[in-house]
Amino acid sequence: MIGYTRKLALGALMLVLLSATLGPGVATADTAPPTHTVTWLAAGDSFASGAGLEHTTKPCAQGTGTGGATAKTWAVVAHDVLTGQKATTQLSFDSPRIVACTGAISNEFFHAYKKSAAQWTRSMGRFDLVTFSFGGDDIGFSSIVKHCVTIGCPSDADVRQKIRLLGTTGLTIGGKLIPPYPAFLKHVAKAAVTKGGNVVVMGYPEVVEDPTVSKTFGGGCEGFTEGGTNEVRGWAGDLNATIGAAVTQANALSAADRNDVHFTFIDPVTGQGTDGISPSDPYLFEPTSGTRHELCSRGGNAWLNGLLPGHLTTRSFHPTQNGETAMGDLAAEVIPLLSWPWAPTWRQIDNLPTSTNSDYPSLVSCANGPFCVIVAGATAEDWAGAAWVQMPDAPGSLDGISCTAATFCMGVYDTSSVAANPSATTGTFTSYSTIWNGSAWSQPAQFDSFSGSTAEPYGVVQTVSCTSPHFCMAVGGDFGSTIWNGSTWRHVAGQTTGTDGGTALSCTSPTFCMATPAAPQTIIWNGSAWGPGTQSVPGPTDWFSNVACASSTQCYATATPNASGGEEPYSFDGTSWTAGATNDTPDTDALSCASTTYCAWGASALGGVSTLEDGKWSSPLALQINANSSNFWISCTTTFCLAVIGTSTYLFSTTELGTALVTSAAPARLPSLDIPLGPYNGIEPTEIYFSGDATNEVTDITWSSWTETGATGQGTWTYLSCVPDCADSPGVPYPATITLSDPVNGIFTSAVETTQGPYGFTSDDAYSAAASGSSWPTDASGGQLSSQ
Repeated sequence: MIGYTRKLALGALMLVLLSATLGPGVATADTAPPTHTVTWLAAGDSFASGAGLEHTTKPCAQGTGTGGATAKTWAVVAHDVLTGQKATTQLSFDSPRIVACTGAISNEFFHAYKKSAAQWTRSMGRFDLVTFSFGGDDIGFSSIVKHCVTIGCPSDADVRQKIRLLGTTGLTIGGKLIPPYPAFLKHVAKAAVTKGGNVVVMGYPEVVEDPTVSKTFGGGCEGFTEGGTNEVRGWAGDLNATIGAAVTQANALSAADRNDVHFTFIDPVTGQGTDGISPSDPYLFEPTSGTRHELCSRGGNAWLNGLLPGHLTTRSFHPTQNGETAMGDLAAEVIPLLSWPWAPTWRQIDNLPTSTNSDYPSLVSCANGPFCVIVAGATAEDWAGAAWVQMPDAPGSLDGISCTAATFCMGVYDTSSVAANPSATTGTFTSYSTIWNGSAWSQPAQFDSFSGSTAEPYGVVQTVSCTSPHFCMAVGGDFGSTIWNGSTWRHVAGQTTGTDGGTALSCTSPTFCMATPAAPQTIIWNGSAWGPGTQSVPGPTDWFSNVACASSTQCYATATPNASGGEEPYSFDGTSWTAGATNDTPDTDALSCASTTYCAWGASALGGVSTLEDGKWSSPLALQINANSSNFWISCTTTFCLAVIGTSTYLFSTTELGTALVTSAAPARLPSLDIPLGPYNGIEPTEIYFSGDATNEVTDITWSSWTETGATGQGTWTYLSCVPDCADSPGVPYPATITLSDPVNGIFTSAVETTQGPYGFTSDDAYSAAASGSSWPTDASGGQLSSQ
């Protein structure tokens, strides 16, 4: 019986997508959610195949869980959990295609090795999700452990050098140079994964408990001495750190270089750095609290086999079913948080720079472009689709900001005479504006002033809403409102004043703004005046905390309906307000609309997605983001929404994003490598064959550039002496460079192959449309095929 209770992934924030006419991929309480079946390839080595289990499928020792067998590797467990929990609303998961095999090295993903076939080939097509554990057999970890419990551990320096090479220049295995882990990950993404799909890499558990916390180490543990244990633990930690760093490097590649694929590393020991996994997660081998699960851990609940006679390098020191189940549960916590191109969702894009970390953002405003500004006092950062960049400080601590373009943001703020005399009971409050023009803030312009009691803070400007550089509305409490016409501010009368403040404001055009000057009422700007009168809201006992309008006939707002607390959504149809839900929702922190079909609201509480249909809210559907902060802001444009939660930022869009938005300008079509004989037509192939008999091929190619005019890639050319014959010649690997140039009608017409070593050469090949009779390559594989 496994020693824990399965739990649901927590840490969700309520982020709600609204739609008057339901958009794609959104379900209501009365309709079944649309689904996409995620295709899944489960590759890897013995830790991915389930080699430590009993009754596995030969010859690869796979725990498939099929045919009545109970042995299940972690990928199968994760699939079962996801299917049982229905962890996502827009996805279903196909059964993993298990190709993991005990003893496999990373290069076996693409190439046959010894008696094992390649785990993936072009004929298998692309998969939406690829999961694996690779790297342990690359450094020979099973042999290392075997030596430690028999004749003594190998040199620490030698093992650490292998781990270093795994992450940097690559290891030579069986006379062949194996690409380093970052290049391997890129190759997987470009060749085997659907554009915008995901790769989940599972790390390795520590085999033996830390001697300083072990239940006993007087006589060693399962054949390990205390010194040997320390070395093996150090190597396993180093291996996980190297693989985790490679995943970070792969994610740092441009979206095009990684096929817009996202990589996730799961450390089953500590869970460090993985969204969705807490350091105290009970499925970890070393949680920060509770029972640890390595050999000789206190409590005797190890999730690994000990030394098994007759299975020294197979089942020994591999996870038991409890261990595989725990790793599967970790994967099932992470996978629901992943983003998919067919299921638009919130995706974390970047953390804010340290310049705003000490003062959480208090304002956010976005415009199509993409462009967003986040403000914390006078400090501001902007984002144009790639990363947050610090802007020059604003001339004052901004109370409101509204952007309509990357070259126009209106900021408003106030100053007070009370600052110089804190004990004063009266004071003068002056309101100012400043404009961001794309490179600098303008000098402040005074547009209003109010003198009164310091106990009445509503006289100052509190927010601003702009629809273009030629129209902005700013409101406060007692001073009323002012309009920006593109060059000057003009005070307008008619807004209800009072101590309720008028802090919520949303404008959709110069002829329509919605404001909340008094509780529980709203008032409308019609282009010439506020009013007439107010729109009373049925039910609320407090003013609206948020108002967002998509048009003059479609607004949304949230307010507290009664003394029980919580907030309720309301909708405005151009005439009156209507309650939109029968149950209270958590206090709403943010609300934004940019069009009649693109709105979002959020609350710092566990919740889910809700949509609007015929004026009614649907039942919440879970949407999970790994963040937790009471600071919550949202700003939507017609193409995306940005959420700011603490110092983390998240993006939602119905377009394919990666880590940066796709702009409206269509990218130029890149020339391809066309090989009629293959046939092959695509960009960035990972292998190119210059002969049909394996005597001249360049493999493991990584491309440093592929542009409209040329391409350059580096790979490995293997020299075959053909002694005693070419089939049995072991081969010697040497670096090679491929240069493509002279594009004509969208295809390169010149290919130069330059190989190194004592038998190196340079071959300059010219394209021929004929299938044979030329020196052009005979075939290629990998990369992005033009037909896909």
